[in-house]
Amino acid sequence: TLFLDSQRLPRSVVTKQLWEERFQDINALERHLARSGTLVLKFFLNVSKQEQRRRLLARLDEPAKNWKFQAADLDERKRWDDY
Repeated sequence: TLFLDSQRLPRSVVTKQLWEERFQDINALERHLARSGTLVLKFFLNVSKQEQRRRLLARLDEPAKNWKFQAADLDERKRWDDY
């Protein structure tokens, strides 16, 4: 949901159907790229809850990283177990 949040879409339009359409579009793009000779690589980055916490606190504690902090970071942190 963070990706869609960054697009400033009203919550009322962020539906299951919207997600399904987005996934279909992504799959179509990947098929197009593959047919065009582009090697599509996907990576899953798993960052532990502890590491996420450390990084979030660094955004608050280190002045050089303050610009990275957004209030939405706290909301996302609360939803960790939902992911």
